Amino acid sequence: MQQQHSQAFLTREQQFNDRFPLSIVAILAVVQMLTTFGIIALEICHIMINIRLTNLFAGFWTSIPFTILWISMFAAGKSR
Repeated sequence: MQQQHSQAFLTREQQFNDRFPLSIVAILAVVQMLTTFGIIALEICHIMINIRLTNLFAGFWTSIPFTILWISMFAAGKSR
């Protein structure tokens, strides 16, 4: 009974790998990385233009989850 369960799990995992190949995961990771760099660059430009109107440096705060996401996407791609 244990062998049937593990075979079914491997089948589902293989189906996931077939639907979402490594290239899609890599493309999403690169897009997230570029978006993160864009957020940081726009925040730096906004600070340089007018520091009085900055919104608690929201660009830096929002870049933290994006950084975690693209690093974990690269890690997920390597573990495949």
